[in-house]
Amino acid sequence: MLMEHREATHTQLQITSKGLQLQPGLIVNLTCANPDNTSVTRTSYQHTSEYIHFNCLLQGSFQAKVRNHEISLSTGDLNVGYANGEHFNVAHCSDLSNIELLVDPELLLSLAGEDCHLVTPTTLGRFFTLSCPASNRARFAAAQLCYHLSSPQYPQLLIHSAALDYLYWHLHAFKGEPDDEPVAQFERRRLLEARDFLLQDLGSPPTIAQIAQKVGLNEFKLKQGFKKLFNNSIYAYFQGERMKKAQALLQQHNVTETAMILGYSNVSHFSSAFRKQFGVLPGSLRQDPDSLLFGAPPQR
Repeated sequence: MLMEHREATHTQLQITSKGLQLQPGLIVNLTCANPDNTSVTRTSYQHTSEYIHFNCLLQGSFQAKVRNHEISLSTGDLNVGYANGEHFNVAHCSDLSNIELLVDPELLLSLAGEDCHLVTPTTLGRFFTLSCPASNRARFAAAQLCYHLSSPQYPQLLIHSAALDYLYWHLHAFKGEPDDEPVAQFERRRLLEARDFLLQDLGSPPTIAQIAQKVGLNEFKLKQGFKKLFNNSIYAYFQGERMKKAQALLQQHNVTETAMILGYSNVSHFSSAFRKQFGVLPGSLRQDPDSLLFGAPPQR
């Protein structure tokens, strides 16, 4: 169920929100706030949500106070909390873009199991709010979830998978365990540009040399940094996104048409790649859309 709404919550603050209910008790929401100017915006509201909110601030800054708790978030920060009807006093909200996952508390315990150290059966229903810097993996998972939610015709099953990945790494970040060696901020920006350039035409992939020249990194740093940031090689990442696009295209096109759109001159090569990714042939998906749920595991 797709939920989109746009509302003005302050004369100087315009908020746009896009949400998707993935299952009962699990909602993903992308919110953008664009103030007319950079002056401090103050507003107060009662937070009545019955969900636990897992937030990652993708852009901008956010400052608020609830009870005696100060919440101050900058780009890349994580916040998790349960409002329990408390009043929030928002002091500042500048050029904000935020991805959040709303999870029913009992569903969270069921999904996360032993990984759910923030909430226990004895603390259900109690107010809390916690913040921390995002780990590399949590930040990447947030960016992936945002990318999928913003992309037209993305299968809900894949958004659901990205949401669970985001939930896992969000919980992991609050454990305080050491993350991998961080990627430098300037290099991260170039790698994100490389990812966008790589995926701009899924029917005609650029060469590594072309990507390196486009973003200003040498090929070694490009391949090494891409693997570290996205946990995959450039080719494997491209191929995974290509096959996800194929899954969406097969809802409206036959196998040959889908192969041609994605740049395959040989349909059997496309079918093999699809089967390697999902464990079923694309023709099976056309005949039975549920075959991805019950098919064989992907080949490695």
